[in-house]
This record gives sequence, C-alpha cells and structure tokens, in this order.
Amino acid sequence: MNTRTFLEKDKDRLKNHLSTATGTEEAVRICEDELNRILLQYNEQSPSDTLRRAASSSMMTVRSALPLMSSSGEIRSYERTISASSPKTGFWMPLGFGIALCAAAGFFLTTAPKSLLAVGLILLIAGIVCVFIGGMRFGKRHGYIPEKEQILEVRPDPDKIYYNLSGLLTVVDQQLEDTQYEELREKELPKASAADGISVPEEELQLLSGILETAYARIDSPGADTVISNIRFYLHKKGMEVIEYSDEMARYFNKMPSSMNGTLRPAILQGNTVVIKGLAGGGI
Repeated sequence: MNTRTFLEKDKDRLKNHLSTATGTEEAVRICEDELNRILLQYNEQSPSDTLRRAASSSMMTVRSALPLMSSSGEIRSYERTISASSPKTGFWMPLGFGIALCAAAGFFLTTAPKSLLAVGLILLIAGIVCVFIGGMRFGKRHGYIPEKEQILEVRPDPDKIYYNLSGLLTVVDQQLEDTQYEELREKELPKASAADGISVPEEELQLLSGILETAYARIDSPGADTVISNIRFYLHKKGMEVIEYSDEMARYFNKMPSSMNGTLRPAILQGNTVVIKGLAGGGI
C-alpha cells in the first residue's frame, strides 16, 4: 500500500479539519499532522529499512513544500470601526446665547422707548446669527460618519489542498517504487563466492577496493595513477576488470550526492558478474 492510498482513506477526516482552518498557517499544520500519520502507517507495513528511510526523507521534502502550495479559497470581508467618538461641535452655547439675545430684542422692541429700537434690532440680528451658528454645528454632529477599517480573510480551500497534497504524494510513491526496484535488482545481481571461480579472497578484494577508493579521492595527488594502474593490472591477471563509471556501466554502481561527479570507487567485475559494486557521485 502506497502513501497516496493512505491519504485517500483519510480524505473525509482531512477535509473536515481543513474546513475549520482560518488561514494558511493553520492549514499547513493540519497537513503536517496528516503526513505524520501517513508516514507512520507506511512504515508499519514497509518491507525494508531502506524504504522506511526513503519515505522519511521524502516526507520531509513534502513538509517543507507545504507553505508553497496553492490553497486559497473563499475570501471573506469584514469592517471594523476604528473610532466612533463624535466631534465636539459645541452647538449648545451659541444656540442658547442666540435665543437669549432674541428674547432681549423682543423685549426692547415691544416695551422700550423709540430711542432704544436700534439696540433691539442689533440684539435681534445678533441672536439670529447665534441661532444659525448653533444650528449649523448641530447638523454637523448628526452627519458624522465613524472611520472604519476593512479586513480581508482568505479561507483555505480543502478540495484544492487535498488535490495538491495528492499530487505531491504521487511523486513520493514514484520515488519509493524506484527505491524498491533498485533494492530488488541489487539483491538479484550475482554475488562473488568460491563457487563462481573467483580466485581472490573476499578480504583481499575489500582491501583493494578500499585502496582504489582512496586513490580516486586523491586522483590529483602524485602516485595515485600508479596505484590505480598497479591494482588494475593485478586484478586483470586474476581475470577481473576494474570498471569506471559511465552511462553504459551505471548498473554496476550505487549513486550518492557528492561535490565530485563520476567515479568515487570503481566497480570490480569478473566477466558479467559483479564482484564489488562501484560508487559514483551525482553532484550537488
């Protein structure tokens, strides 16, 4: 059973949890928990330690890519009032003062002698002006609009996240299948034994292979070429060949990340039988 199958079995539970997420960070955390569950289930049914290590490494890569996944869904808009306090327009004072002036003007115009009529008119005009100012300020107070802030909330889309996560796990499963295939193929390669007619003891072969690996690591050092040439000639006399890495000979080598490309340790063959597999760097 592969990792994508475990995801499909957990589809409804995962989407229900994602539907409650209010942002990308929460959705990423939910996906990380799901990947941990899948890895645990995969390791429980994995046939080898090699596949378990490969699955753990692949899941680590997927987790690092989660924040980059396209997961945006519904966009919700909110408004928040920043300040609801009314401006201090002060309409009561001019309004009350204007009424008082108008009342005084009425008194002067009705009861005072003609000599004071001018004073009454002045008081009346001043009162009207004050009432007008108070009314203007009262209107401004009622026309005040509070300042608001708009907030946009982007909700994660569970279907989109599930689809993207399924795509990532498809790649993981392909990598695990390749690892399993290489593991099985390595087991099926013929191994050196006394029945194969190999005249060089196993311990000596391992020693010569180690010397070759050291020589290739110091290929630019004086004498490295001589060591390689001497071992190559010695093994050739025993019916074995020292093979360097190439595309045609890649099946006789294990690959590993390295700052050096090409042969790290040559393979040793007797006819078509792999006596010792080589090691090649793939570059980093």
